[in-house]
Amino acid sequence: MKFSCLKHPTTLHSIYPLVCFLLLCLSAAAFAGGKEEESQTILNTEWVLCITSFDVSGLSPSRQSLREVFTRSLAASLNQVNNHTRSPEEYTYYEDYAWSKDRQTAAKNLASKREERDRLVFRGDAKRVYQKALKTADEAIKKLEEELAKINSTRPVIEGRPVFKFTEGNIGGNFPAPPVSGGEYRFCTREKADAFLAGTVSEIHGRIYLELKLYTVYSRSYVYEDFAVFSLEDNQAAVNELGERLVAAVSGNGSAPLIVKGEPQGAAVLLDGSFAGRVDTGIIEYAPGEVEVDIYAENYTPFTMPLELNAGEITELYINLSPEALAYLTIDVPGKEGTRLYWGALYMGETPLSLSLARGGDYIYMESPGGDTAGVVVEIGSPAETEEKLNLKTVLPPSEYEDRINLARSKMYGAYGRAWIALPLAFLLGGIADSLIQTYNYQYDPALYDTALAGYYVRIGAWTLVGLAAGEYIYRIYRYLKTVGEKAPLVVKR
Repeated sequence: MKFSCLKHPTTLHSIYPLVCFLLLCLSAAAFAGGKEEESQTILNTEWVLCITSFDVSGLSPSRQSLREVFTRSLAASLNQVNNHTRSPEEYTYYEDYAWSKDRQTAAKNLASKREERDRLVFRGDAKRVYQKALKTADEAIKKLEEELAKINSTRPVIEGRPVFKFTEGNIGGNFPAPPVSGGEYRFCTREKADAFLAGTVSEIHGRIYLELKLYTVYSRSYVYEDFAVFSLEDNQAAVNELGERLVAAVSGNGSAPLIVKGEPQGAAVLLDGSFAGRVDTGIIEYAPGEVEVDIYAENYTPFTMPLELNAGEITELYINLSPEALAYLTIDVPGKEGTRLYWGALYMGETPLSLSLARGGDYIYMESPGGDTAGVVVEIGSPAETEEKLNLKTVLPPSEYEDRINLARSKMYGAYGRAWIALPLAFLLGGIADSLIQTYNYQYDPALYDTALAGYYVRIGAWTLVGLAAGEYIYRIYRYLKTVGEKAPLVVKR
């Protein structure tokens, strides 16, 4: 018998260990599961500001009511801030504070447990009871020592962009008196605030002088100061300008405030697909970098453009949308009145709902009061003067849907990995088998026949394994696409 060939001679016995090792590797890659890393709790998820009552002792009694006007106007400006971005120095401060607190607590618990163990000898318990209590105390001490070692080796995780909020007193409309010099840190501790804003209002040659100062706990100093001099008639514009700069300061170094002005007023502003504010309604605070700006208004052509936002700089954008020809469409979900309707990222109202839509297409998401949901892509062709009605259905999504997608995706990736492990394994085993076959063909020694035959079958088995792995991968792709497509939105053309 003759076989197709390669050159290097070897014996079947010498390849058995290698074959076993490679097959074990393949099995491990196919069935071994990874263990997710234990995630740490994120600390300091809120950044709290306290606005104090402004000092108006420098104003005449008839003008001291301006304190209330300025305080509430600046509070309204700051109410637009969503997050505060911590500087590296601030992050390090809160990180060290939390770490030190955790270590002190763990060390205190360990010292207390050791003292408790030492006192066991003075309780006068029987030897058996004493030994049992001693063993329990030693185990507890060992766990506390391990906990302390873990805390010492792992720094806590602090939220880099905590949620901005006012103190409970400010939310209730109360503005406490500012602290005296030297009592700023104790004031923040008492008010449970990370910073406080103080202001002074006085008169200079018949004009109003407003000074602002921002104190932060992490620096234990005033990190921001600003002022404006203006006439009483211009107080609103001056306070608005101070508010814009104050927003940038409170938001942190990573803040990039955006102001959108133009027509029509009240048009929706979306940043990277998420609703962020409206045209001519004040400052929109956002992270720096390149962002996709979308402006939408009913009965107007939408506008889209990329925009570069710089940290610490207020960007102003002027937009005038053009009116657009519309198509009229009524959307209803029979039997499920009050279904909430979302057009893209915007909440449109509850069904039955009549819409005036421009040419194009978008994704509609619906959610009924009972929890049923549905998605549909509506494409509008040429605008029509007559109104059309679209009846849709919602279904209760299967609770296991997301799990089924994740399982299908996991199996697809597993099949992909097995296919790519089986392919080089087949090349390697095929090469070894060809070497055995070539040796037999060259020497034509009957003693080598069994070895060559075994190599022949090993080669066939290896390539059969490749075929099975490739077939499984193709099947898993099909199953994954089918599972994902079960909730793909249908497309409706009007």
